[in-house]
Amino acid sequence: MPGTLDEIPTPYRVIDIDGSEVDGEILMAMWPTKDDITKIVEPLLGTGAKMERVSVMVNGSAADMFVDENAQLRNLPVNAKATDIYRAGHAFGLPLIRGIAVLFMRPVWAG
Repeated sequence: MPGTLDEIPTPYRVIDIDGSEVDGEILMAMWPTKDDITKIVEPLLGTGAKMERVSVMVNGSAADMFVDENAQLRNLPVNAKATDIYRAGHAFGLPLIRGIAVLFMRPVWAG
């Protein structure tokens, strides 16, 4: 997507179920629309995914991670690395993350 004055470089990380990671960076608005985020994230999550946002902390800073909200119903494997990020600093009881996760290194969700 072409850059405009209101877009900023936004690092992200795709975390696969095997623990491998692919880092990238994209120009996006400080607070992109849900549709803008969906267009970026759902293809990375895989065919049939429906995006769900979870709030996380990364290196002491707020960030947003997106996962497939239907991953449990689709019987996708547990993503241990994404689950660890999600559960960091929380008591037990948060659900497991399943399938691929997309982690933005800053908050991007305004909704």
